[in-house]
Amino acid sequence: MSLTDKCIITAALAGAATMKSQNPAVPYTVEEFVEEAYKCYNAGAAIVHIHARDPETGLPTSSIDVLRDIVKGITEKCPIIINLSTAIGIGATPEERINVVKQLKPEMASLNTNSMNFALGDWKNYQILGETVFTNTFQMLIEFAKTMKECGTKPELEVYDLGGVYNTLFVRNQGIFVEPLHYQFVWGVLGGCWLDLANFKRFMDL
Repeated sequence: MSLTDKCIITAALAGAATMKSQNPAVPYTVEEFVEEAYKCYNAGAAIVHIHARDPETGLPTSSIDVLRDIVKGITEKCPIIINLSTAIGIGATPEERINVVKQLKPEMASLNTNSMNFALGDWKNYQILGETVFTNTFQMLIEFAKTMKECGTKPELEVYDLGGVYNTLFVRNQGIFVEPLHYQFVWGVLGGCWLDLANFKRFMDL
C-alpha cells in the first residue's frame, strides 16, 4: 500500500457487549446512533458498522423497526456506507440474524466465517466472566452469502482466526461472493486469535 492509496476507515459505533456503564458514548437510541454516525462521517469515516441496541435496556436487538429507523436517520443525515451486523447477539437464531439483510438490503453486512468459543474475560485476574459457542456453520456461511448476493449487499467477512479465512477461500469457489472479498480481522477475542505481526502476516499470506 502506497501513501497515495485511499484508506477506508470503518467506525463501529457499538459492539455487541460494551455498555454505557463502561463508556457513556455507546449509543442505545436511534438518535444517538444517527448522531454518532454523523460525527464519524465528518471525521473521515467511510463506513459505519451497526450493532443495534434496545433503546430501553441497551442490549443487542434484531428489531427490524429499530434498525430501519437507524438506517433511515443516518441516510438522511449523511452519505456514509452503512454496514449492519448479522451477529446480533447471544441467542439470536440464524433466521433472525439474516433477516436484517432480507428486509433492509443494506449496502454492507457482516458475515461471520466460522464457529468458535466466544468468551469475556477479566484480564486482571484471568477469570472467565461469561462464554458461549458462537455458531457459524458452513451451511450458514453459504446461505447468508447467497442471500447477501441476491440483495445486493456486500459481505464484510468477519475473521477471528485462520480458519475463517480458510473457510471463505474454500466456499468462494462456489461463486457465492462478488469479488473482491472484503475482510475484517477481529483480534483479541477470547476463543479467537491475538494480534501480533506474525499472526497478521500469516493471515495475509493465505
